[in-house]
Amino acid sequence: MSLRVRTTAALAFVMVGLAPVAQAQIEEGRIPLQTAMSELSLFRDAYAESWNRKDLAAITAMYDTAAVLILGNGAVARGRAAISAALSTDNAWNHMVIESDGVRVYGNTAIDTGLLKTHPNGAPEVVSRYLVVLRRGYTDWRLVHASNTPVVK
Repeated sequence: MSLRVRTTAALAFVMVGLAPVAQAQIEEGRIPLQTAMSELSLFRDAYAESWNRKDLAAITAMYDTAAVLILGNGAVARGRAAISAALSTDNAWNHMVIESDGVRVYGNTAIDTGLLKTHPNGAPEVVSRYLVVLRRGYTDWRLVHASNTPVVK
């Protein structure tokens, strides 16, 4: 076997052998952190916009089918249908602003905390602290657990 053939064969062996090693360095299904942070910011904005448009269908679609929502009054809604019912009956649909304090991303799971500020007509601003857990599916994020607690001044 000539030197050129042996070198080519050795190079091909190394290239084939390194492919699985290179793939093993990237976790399956993981997205880059900056992408996740950008997507979560857009998700938060879309939630607030849907709320302010009073679009219950769009808001409900942002929850996982098995999501849990703990409302400010302590009531618990489990599942998308119960969340939709809770939001439709327990809601004055006041203008809402969401201010995130911070987001932690762990693979396809994210935890977001911050302030919810609602502005009832003719009344003082109402402030609540929120904590949400989100999971990313193949294409988008869904709320799997959400809770808020009113801030007492």
